[in-house]
Order: sequence, then structure tokens, then C-alpha cells
Amino acid sequence: MRVVAPASPPIREDVARGVQLLTSWGLQVEVGAHVFDRWGYMAGRDEDRAADLNDAFHDPGVRAIVTARGGKGAYRIVDDLDFVAARQDPKPLVGFSDISHLHLALWTRAGLASLHGPFANSPARRRSTGCTPSFSGSFSASRTPPTIPRWVNGWQHQSAIPLWQTQRHARVERRPRHATPAQSA
Repeated sequence: MRVVAPASPPIREDVARGVQLLTSWGLQVEVGAHVFDRWGYMAGRDEDRAADLNDAFHDPGVRAIVTARGGKGAYRIVDDLDFVAARQDPKPLVGFSDISHLHLALWTRAGLASLHGPFANSPARRRSTGCTPSFSGSFSASRTPPTIPRWVNGWQHQSAIPLWQTQRHARVERRPRHATPAQSA
């Protein structure tokens, strides 16, 4: 497993605690070369953050990628991801918030499902007791991977529409804010 910081810079001590938790589950954890870099409000330059993520996709020893933190910089590296490598050696990317830009890009451009889950720097006070067994179980070798349909139907909260629109291949249908499915059909 490798920790990367494709968005904002994490707090070093929080990442160390996250790595300690992951290793306590028996996982081998590496930290990307640029995780603690700083460049403005981001964890290093765009090319360095993308390189850390692409290096993890290229490394056959890495079986999962956990993001250190979310933040605005994630959308800036979407076009620099190596989607061919992600398809050839699929591994889950774990994170939430603005990391959703990367989740969507991996899904739409590589067909790779990823995990909307905790950051490596999530303080223990923010982890629910139900989250830890569920999350650690996601990386069990005996776990059967889920089958995920390519298309789903449902409602999308309006605040997330700009996130979807950053993806070139995503189609977004705008509906009135309080419309029911019958009204917008």
C-alpha cells in the first residue's frame, strides 16, 4: 500500500499515525516521495503529485493507494494520470472530498472502481468504530471483489455538479432543484 498526496499537504504527525494504524493491520505501507512537499496550497507541484500517483499505479508491489488528504489540487492532475497503467494493474484508490475528482476520472477513463474512504491522515477521533473493521477488511486477500454495474441511476446533489463537469466524459443532466423524477422526466 502506498500513501500519496495528490491534493493539499497533510500534517506529518497525522500521516505517521495513519501509517502506524495500517501497519498494525499487517499491511506494508510506503509513503510517496512528494507527500510532504508544499507548493502554495498544494502538496507539491502538479507534476510531482501526479508522478507519485502514477508511480504507485506502475509499481506491481503496491496493491492499494491511500490518499493523505483531500483538497483543491486534485482536479489539477486528472489529465496527467496514467490511465493505461491503472487499467493494466488495477488497484483501489482510497480517499474522499476533492479526491472524488480522481475517483471519477479513474472510473470514466479506466473503468477502475475505487474506495470512498478515510485519508491516511484522518485523526483517530474522526474514525468511527464501524469504519475500521470495514476498511481493514477491504484489503483482505480472501475478500471477493464486488461486482459494480457500469451505469447507475439516481439523484446527484447539486453541489457536486461542478465536480462531475470537470470530467470530460461525464454527462450531467441539470434538473430543477426540487424536481421529482416524474417532474423532470
